[in-house]
Amino acid sequence: MDPTALRDVARRRHAVADSLNGEVMPLLHWSFGASGAGREHLDRGQALRLALERSADAIRMWSRAIAETAAALQITADRYLAADAVAADRLSHV
Repeated sequence: MDPTALRDVARRRHAVADSLNGEVMPLLHWSFGASGAGREHLDRGQALRLALERSADAIRMWSRAIAETAAALQITADRYLAADAVAADRLSHV
């Protein structure tokens, strides 16, 4: 295993998660909805607002999953390096 490569993958996954979090904010602050659609399109305006909220929720969940995967990769790399250091120390005392 290459801990440096694993950490690099973890950093890139964190960057993707951060990017997704940043991109979801405009969806949550978009002011269009039933009130902005006009009387003739209230249902469609509300449906659009709900669809945007669902999309934002899905993107946040995706971002969270990516961040959790990145954290697990980082922990794995750290544990591998710690185990490697212990093994190297043991070999140096043989």
